[in-house]
Formats: sequence, C-alpha cells, structure tokens
Amino acid sequence: MAKLKLKKFLERVELKSKFNFETFTGFSLDEAEKGGMVRLGIQFNENTSMNSELKNTLIQNILDSYVYPEIMHRVYNHELKPTYKPNLVHILLNTQHSKNKILLEKETNFFANFILKEDRQLTENEQINFEDIKKITKIFPRENYMADSAHIMLLRFRNKWVAGIDLVFDRLKIKTKMKSAKEFLDTADYDLQQKKWSPFVANIWRATELIIQSLLLFRYQGDFSRRQDHVTTKKLFKEFCTNGNVPIKFWDHYDKLYDLYKPASYGTGVKGDFQIKETAANEFLNTALEMLDFVNKTLEAIDNNRKSSNEKIIKFW
Repeated sequence: MAKLKLKKFLERVELKSKFNFETFTGFSLDEAEKGGMVRLGIQFNENTSMNSELKNTLIQNILDSYVYPEIMHRVYNHELKPTYKPNLVHILLNTQHSKNKILLEKETNFFANFILKEDRQLTENEQINFEDIKKITKIFPRENYMADSAHIMLLRFRNKWVAGIDLVFDRLKIKTKMKSAKEFLDTADYDLQQKKWSPFVANIWRATELIIQSLLLFRYQGDFSRRQDHVTTKKLFKEFCTNGNVPIKFWDHYDKLYDLYKPASYGTGVKGDFQIKETAANEFLNTALEMLDFVNKTLEAIDNNRKSSNEKIIKFW
C-alpha cells in the first residue's frame, strides 16, 4: 500500500511540474539492410521522399514522446480541458534543453502552403476552410522566428497529421562564423600574393576550422553545439567525412593544415624560416574556397526550406 501511494504521489509531482525533454538530432529517412547505412534526415516536408510507414511512425513517436505528455501536464494543471484534441503543434528545440518548448493551437507560429480543389477560386486575403483545400504541400515557421531553434510543426488535416520538420540549429551562429571565415580567406589570399607563408597557413587554418564548425553545427552535437574546440572539431569532422557526407578531400585538406598550423605559428612572419610551396598554398586556398561555397549553398538550401514555395499561404492566427 505504501509503495502504491508513493507511486501515485510521484505521478502527481511529475504531471504538475513542467514537462522537460532533451534535444534530438535527426530521423531515419529509410530502412537499412543488415550492416548497411541509414540516411539521416534533418529537414522533412510533404514533398520529401520518405517511406510512408516510416513517416507515420516518426510522427506517431513525436506525438507519443513529446506532445501527449505535454497535454497531460496541461490537463492536470487545468490549462486544458480533458477533452482537448490537438490540431496545431509547434515544438521548438534548442541546444540548451531548458529552452525547449511545445506550443499548441494559438501559441504556434507557422504557416502552410496548399493546393486548392480544382473547382475553388480564391481572392486575396479570403478566409477559406480546410474543405476547400486539396492538399497541404509545405509547413514552415514565420520568417526569422526563433532562427537558432529547430522546429517541428504538425497540422491535423482531415484527421491525418501533416508534418514539417526542420532540425537545423544555430543559423545565426553559423552565419557569423561563415562571415569570419570569409574574412580570414581574404587575408590568406593577400598573404599568398605576398608569400607570407606563416600568416597564410594561420589564416587558412582559422577559416577552414570555422567552415567545418559551421557545417557540423547544422545538427545538434551535444556539448560541441555549446562550445567548440580543436580536438572535438577534428574528431567529429573525420566521422562526418568518412560517412560520405562531404568529399573526402575536405578531410585531407583539414588534416594537412592541422599538422602545419603549429610549425607555421612558430615562424617569425615575412622573414621566418617556415616555407611551403606556392602550388600547395594555391591548393589550400582553392579547397578552402570550395568548402566555403559548399556550406553557403547548404545554408541557402536550408533557409529556402523555411520559406513559402508559392503564393498560397495559410495563416492560422
């Protein structure tokens, strides 16, 4: 009897307290053969190629693990009626778990693109019903809303869930790092022209590491997302490259620079004894510029996924 009372007490405490949950990193886009590899997704919308069974399982897991416990908490604290049925859900994920939130109905802050039924015409700013809509094609957050957060957006449409999932983190931090990387590369280009090999290597190294960290920070990386260092950057980037996410030459470039950085740093500048061949320096600069372009294009594609894909937009509130 005492154990039963304790269990019920703990259940009440758990329901009464704020529902907290950890940040997660991605989801499987397909099923792998035994010993094979699985594609990990960080962005998903209605036009994403994905097994329908996996998609439904993903959405159901999100509901069971995050949304329904939040609803139970709110019902227990008389914030929602016991008969409440969710229609709009917006989960915000951050690199700091304490900032994670689940928003419901009017708290949500996302829009949707749609296709009208063939026999339905629409005038500007007209209010429409779901009955007029043939299909929801995309869900996306309001522009610049919680830009450093990842977003999971769920919309109940004709008793089925439509999802927009964007597990990309730290956009603003990444853009700041990329701006600094470009500045270091501009300086390295000048150093190359002047044949200042020590500062050239130092600036290429700094630029390359900022680019790599930007690429890694798109996904949640635990403690690394909060604080970056040389050793962890190298470890994570090696895994990232060997798993086939980027050309392996990006790893070769970084690994060579990693070994050159310290010897170059002990040089004495223009007249120092540290030397590299000009052809090698040009190769370092070209590869770093290629990496910069790769990350910038990735960032552009990711940003476009957070924007409307056509003029037909549903604004819920």
